[in-house]
Amino acid sequence: SNLFLIPLDDYRCWFRYHHLFADLLQARLKNQVKDAGLAALHLRAARWLAANGLPEEAIRHALAAQDWDRAVELIKAHQYNPESFKRGNPAQLLEWLQAMPQEVPLKDPQLANGYGWALALTGALEPAERALSAALAASHDDPDGLGDALAGLAYIARSKTELPLAAGRAREALALLPAENAWMRSVAAMTLGL
Repeated sequence: SNLFLIPLDDYRCWFRYHHLFADLLQARLKNQVKDAGLAALHLRAARWLAANGLPEEAIRHALAAQDWDRAVELIKAHQYNPESFKRGNPAQLLEWLQAMPQEVPLKDPQLANGYGWALALTGALEPAERALSAALAASHDDPDGLGDALAGLAYIARSKTELPLAAGRAREALALLPAENAWMRSVAAMTLGL
């Protein structure tokens, strides 16, 4: 009779359970299925959601399963890239990365850069500096990654009024960043100009 279903679109393709019924089903599931079984269900949901163009929900399920490798893979593939990060919500990226053990996002240079920038843009300068320093250390053979991290560290140093350090890091970043990376080049140039 569809008593517990609520349509989510005008085409009647997407539905959700009424929130009280959904809560009941989730409580029942937790009582009947062990943690390993729940993790397997979350991973199954993450795979399906990713394959069907719903990356944010897929990331949420990978995190719920505590499958950090899968969560990192999904975040990198669907959320964290320079273009989506510029348009996106650093708070969302932070929420995902902070749901993991701290060492997980810091192992990957690209994710450590994103983590550092998200922290910096939300005003958490000390943790941002640690994340960007980790990105710098892990990017030893990637000039673009080194440049991104140095631009971020320059931004933080300027924010902390450590001006000679900011200028030095901004110059290093500009020397490493390719012309195609206009966003980071502009951050480094702005920091140097200020």
